[in-house]
Amino acid sequence: MNEMCRCCLSVQTIAVAADQLQITIAQETLVDGRFYSLRLPCALPALAGTETIYVIDGAGGTSIQLTDWRGRQLLSERLLRGGARLRMVYTKNSLTDLPTFQVREGIVPIP
Repeated sequence: MNEMCRCCLSVQTIAVAADQLQITIAQETLVDGRFYSLRLPCALPALAGTETIYVIDGAGGTSIQLTDWRGRQLLSERLLRGGARLRMVYTKNSLTDLPTFQVREGIVPIP
């Protein structure tokens, strides 16, 4: 199923801290099962390639891990080229109630 992206998230800051690549977005009300798009700038901080990627909701500081379609965490090595667009779906794990962004169409480089 190929749904149109309903919301483009606005990136406020990108930082590396505690082996995490933290992408802070503007305040959003995230809806379970909704598709979102995230466009990253070409200039990323220095990365080792082993940082786990998290999106931090500017509203409450909630950390939301990025995973692939198999549920495996994404590492910053996927972004080392810089300038990328992520198309992902926001989901909550029914057992743990932890939110994730599941990247659905891979990481698309921006020329």
